[in-house]
Amino acid sequence: MKKKTREKLVYIISIFMLVAFILGLLPALI
Repeated sequence: MKKKTREKLVYIISIFMLVAFILGLLPALI
């Protein structure tokens, strides 16, 4: 259970970082 929760947390953080990266590049693309 603890391992599964940790994997889910890593998954959420990965998506958050990806979104932040895209938002950071967006002004340069426009």
